[in-house]
Amino acid sequence: MPPTTPDTDGLANQAAAEDEAARALFEMVKDQMPGGTFRQVAFQVHDGTNISLFEVKVTCEVTRAAHSDDRPLEP
Repeated sequence: MPPTTPDTDGLANQAAAEDEAARALFEMVKDQMPGGTFRQVAFQVHDGTNISLFEVKVTCEVTRAAHSDDRPLEP
């Protein structure tokens, strides 16, 4: 089971919780970027029980150009 962090901010409503979750997610991504190996970071927000209210995630996708190949890049 993933680690959980209880809400201690007492957010007023779900919209406020979604906004705070998005801010927290971007902070997590910033912390992981120096290594540059993540492709997806996500977490679920619960209502204090095991019922999930929503999930917030960010995905990094690399799309190669049609003309690219696997040869080494020149310095």
